[in-house]
Amino acid sequence: IEPARLQRPHETLWIGTHGGGLNRLNRATGTFKSYRHHPQQLNSLSNDYVRVIHESPDGMLWIGTHGGGLNKFDPRAETFTHYRTRDNDSTCLSNDFVFSILQDDDGCLWIGTWGGGLNKFDPARDIFQHYKTEHGLADNAIYGVLQDEYGNLWMSSNNGLCQFNPLSGEVHNYSTDDGL
Repeated sequence: IEPARLQRPHETLWIGTHGGGLNRLNRATGTFKSYRHHPQQLNSLSNDYVRVIHESPDGMLWIGTHGGGLNKFDPRAETFTHYRTRDNDSTCLSNDFVFSILQDDDGCLWIGTWGGGLNKFDPARDIFQHYKTEHGLADNAIYGVLQDEYGNLWMSSNNGLCQFNPLSGEVHNYSTDDGL
């Protein structure tokens, strides 16, 4: 465990696993609680392969899974809301393999997917916007997303590094040709 993790102000540590679902460690008691996918329970985790966890300022957890899409978890109610890909619906998640989640200052989530490019999710409107190679991204596999002090998004992909300005839509791609 990295020391910075031990400095968190609350007693709960959330752990995503590869096949074991989402786990909550209560550090005060040393006890675990597991949240798993149960096909008969609509409010359960959509997939037990958790790739990324993001805690929003309101205490909700956003969980990216490997094939199960995006989940919003309410820790108080212990329920999951699923966001999945749907055929012929451009307002839903573009791919069910979610690799990264970043929340911007406006509360929107930027979601990197494997094959579906970058998704912008507005929780207030409950819709997704997609950004893919046809919009200038170097690749549709987005592994990591970070935001710089100017509001640009920086993404790692199979074809290098992408810089994306969400306000203008301008994209700059960097590859081995640029010294990467």
